[in-house]
Amino acid sequence: MRSVLDIGCGAGKWGFLLRDLLDFYHRGVYYRRDWVTRIDGVEAFRGYENPVHAFVYDRVHWGDVVEVIDQLGEYDVIFAMEVIEHIPKEQGLRLVETLVHKCNRVVILSFPPEFDDFGRHVLEQKDAHENRHEEHVAVWAEDDIRAYGFQCISPCAYVLPSRLWAAPRLVSSHNVLSKDDGALVLTANDSSLEYEFSSPPDALEMRVLRHPWSSTLVMCDGAGGVLHRENLHAPEGHEVWVSLPVDRCGERVRFGVESNPASRGNEAWVKGLRAKRRRAKAR
Repeated sequence: MRSVLDIGCGAGKWGFLLRDLLDFYHRGVYYRRDWVTRIDGVEAFRGYENPVHAFVYDRVHWGDVVEVIDQLGEYDVIFAMEVIEHIPKEQGLRLVETLVHKCNRVVILSFPPEFDDFGRHVLEQKDAHENRHEEHVAVWAEDDIRAYGFQCISPCAYVLPSRLWAAPRLVSSHNVLSKDDGALVLTANDSSLEYEFSSPPDALEMRVLRHPWSSTLVMCDGAGGVLHRENLHAPEGHEVWVSLPVDRCGERVRFGVESNPASRGNEAWVKGLRAKRRRAKAR
């Protein structure tokens, strides 16, 4: 993960936790000059500005997210925790649609239940801390986001997959092993996987397993011309997304495996393939 947008960042709690996890802990870097992850925030209320914003965020965009979002680019992950209930419902629905088309991975959002544990209705919350944006103006339920194929990760918190990316259709396979976890393993020089796109993709990524028995993955166009070779051999096993060239792949692409002198075997493990499509404007 290289970029995160924190919508409704408030005092900066999520930004601090993200910086701690993604750079301090995961990458072992502390000083700002060494940070790898870009973490931006959006906050409507300037009264919440404090030194945390200047320290942990690369940039905070001050303003209503409904007005700001179209000026921003894409992010790997977008956080919108306890945000959409503060936005009129129709605007909130359009915002969610925009967010899933701006994230490369997922949108993580949450909203309060209609009634809390004390029986209070969600709309009873008015402005607070001299901030009119704290008022709850919309009631949300799982049915409002069901079309996005969400995953519930805790009560009223959800992960929505990106709509920038889609899995191409597997049209043929030959001499390929299917594993219980969904992995497809090419095991011989005549093994092949062929995929079809609805239109030529803007970007293409494959999740592969690098390990001592992995060989070289060969990517060909529909006519069999070699487009790319990806060395999958590694001293230790780990999964990774690799970017593949798309300038000449057209609407069909085929993958095979060829021998690699450094490898102990002749395998290519494919754990997933996704194609990035052009962004459709939210209606």
